[in-house]
Amino acid sequence: MATRRTVPVEIDIGTVALAELAAARHGMPVADWIARAARRELVSISPGPNSVEFTEAEMLAEDAQQAADEAAITADEATRFRAAG
Repeated sequence: MATRRTVPVEIDIGTVALAELAAARHGMPVADWIARAARRELVSISPGPNSVEFTEAEMLAEDAQQAADEAAITADEATRFRAAG
């Protein structure tokens, strides 16, 4: 079992919403999903025999996709808020 440590983290609401959605789809707690995502990210950025550098255009496209995803989540939350009354 892993040793756990509670630390303060500042994350924007859109990112938290994405993490909650992803964790729910995997049927796991958000903290576990974030830990798994952090490990996966470390592996993806660690140099290896198959490492690939992203171009600036690819990074911009990824940032644009993240912004679009966050906007969609914000719109969904606003719709649910209005429906809840």
